[in-house]
Amino acid sequence: MRESYMRLVDVIKIMAVFAALTLFFYVIIVWVADALEQHSEEERPKGRAVKVFDPQREESMQSFHDVKQRLMFFYWFGE
Repeated sequence: MRESYMRLVDVIKIMAVFAALTLFFYVIIVWVADALEQHSEEERPKGRAVKVFDPQREESMQSFHDVKQRLMFFYWFGE
């Protein structure tokens, strides 16, 4: 009886260590993901820099024909 009780205590200890390490690694992963996310955000240009994009082209890509043309261009030229 005492031996099975000690085995149960050992299992509970292992489960507690497993839960603690899982929580620890989860917190570390969330902390690293937040740190990386702050650096990956798109920043506005500073100084005399100009952000270049074509909003009309982005809107025109909405149609199926343009998407198809873009896909065919990608398959043909690989870009």
